[in-house]
Amino acid sequence: MEANSKKHRFRKGRSATFSIDGFNITIVANEDGESSSRPQASFARSKSQSALWNAITAGMGIKGKEQKALLNDPRSPEEILAEDLPAADEPDATEKTAIRLRCLVKQLERGEASLGDLKKNLEYAASVLESVYIEETRRLVDTEDELSDIQSESVPSEVRDWLASTFTRQMGLMLRRNEEKPRFRSIVHAVQAGIFVERMYRRTSNMVGLSYPASVISVLKNVDKWSFDVFALNEASGDHALKFIFYELLTRYDLISRFKIPISAVVSFVEALEVGYSKHKNPYHNLIHAA
Repeated sequence: MEANSKKHRFRKGRSATFSIDGFNITIVANEDGESSSRPQASFARSKSQSALWNAITAGMGIKGKEQKALLNDPRSPEEILAEDLPAADEPDATEKTAIRLRCLVKQLERGEASLGDLKKNLEYAASVLESVYIEETRRLVDTEDELSDIQSESVPSEVRDWLASTFTRQMGLMLRRNEEKPRFRSIVHAVQAGIFVERMYRRTSNMVGLSYPASVISVLKNVDKWSFDVFALNEASGDHALKFIFYELLTRYDLISRFKIPISAVVSFVEALEVGYSKHKNPYHNLIHAA
């Protein structure tokens, strides 16, 4: 009995370490006479969890030092804001915009922000965002042009089977087993439908640059017909037929997105044209004739 009791007796030690739910818990005993205010347990993440964030950023191609460089610029806000602004479509424009806006936030908190710097950098940030949006839209339009030439019959059967099994795998799990296998044609139609929805959204978004009255929208429904009445458009738009016809056609055929034309520049240009056509009040060669 004594041998068995000694066998199951706990061995004394200064510390003990346990692993629970990915955490290493170390309990350290106090020395004789030592104050009990000393913390008796310390927690440390296991190696797998401590490396989680590093693994994620490593997969993105960003190292720890590069992360800090993106968030913190060693220069003073004055030096950063005094730097020349790169073109809005430059690769590093987005990063520099973020750094500049952070500097402005810090200056605003200290009450040191200049109204001129604030206005200039906000306008620049808007230009960068607009450039990014136009670039992404252009890529979608290019994809649409490529997909418009796709003919399912011209694609080998092996490729069609691979596309069907790869891109409809998750959806296939929810389908009944007796249903027909998805075909390549259905994938093409789904992609084209997605592009159509995005295109309609892009067209609606572009209308933010120029507000269309309801009467103008009604007249413009027939803009691509021989029976289109430009005089009705001029009356509905309040003598701005040229502006609305110009903007509508550029938007309808995606020329603004394709050539990355700023919407504000389009509106300013066509308004200047209207002023020029109305300058001498010519009853024939006027903005209605131009429209």
